[in-house]
Amino acid sequence: MEIKHEIIRFNQLTKDSCNQEVLEYLNKEFSLIVMDPKERHYFDLEDSVNFFFKTRDEGINFVMVNMNINDDYKIVHRNGKDHYLLSILSMGMIIKYKAPSSVCRLFHQAFLTNFENLVEKFNDLRRRHRDLIDKVKRLAHENKSLVQMNAEQAQTIKSQEARIKKLEAELRSKSRKVN
Repeated sequence: MEIKHEIIRFNQLTKDSCNQEVLEYLNKEFSLIVMDPKERHYFDLEDSVNFFFKTRDEGINFVMVNMNINDDYKIVHRNGKDHYLLSILSMGMIIKYKAPSSVCRLFHQAFLTNFENLVEKFNDLRRRHRDLIDKVKRLAHENKSLVQMNAEQAQTIKSQEARIKKLEAELRSKSRKVN
C-alpha cells in the first residue's frame, strides 16, 4: 500500500484476495478518513482495475458512463497517462456493481465501523470543546471576582493610607505642642 498525496492506493488487493484481507484493507483506508475527515480522499482507478474489471478500458468506460466528472471522480495526468481518481462514494458504487456481494458487505461494514469512529471522535472533540468553554467561563468568573476583590483591596488601601496620613498629621501636631 502506497499513499500519494490524498490518493488511496488500492493495489494490494486482487481477485484472489480473501474476505479478511479485503476487510483489513478497507478498514485501513477508511481510518485515513477518520484521522483527517476534512481532507478529501480518492481511490485511484488504476490500482483497482485488477480487482474489479477485466481491462483498464472497461474500468474507464464504467466510470465515464456511470459517474459525473468533478463530483464522483477527477482526472489527473501523471507519468504520461490519465489517472481516474474516484471518490469514496464512487468506489462504493463500483463495489456494489462489480464486486461479489460479500465484498459489498465488507465495504459497508468497514465504512460503518469507521463512520462510528468518526462520530465518536467528533463527540469527544465536542465534549472537550464544551469542557474548554466551561473552563474559560469559570476562569472569567474567577478573574472578575479577583478584579472586584482587587478593587475592594485598593479602596481599603486608599482609605488606610488616608487614615495613616491623618494620624501622622495628628501625631506631628501633638509633638509640636509638646515641644
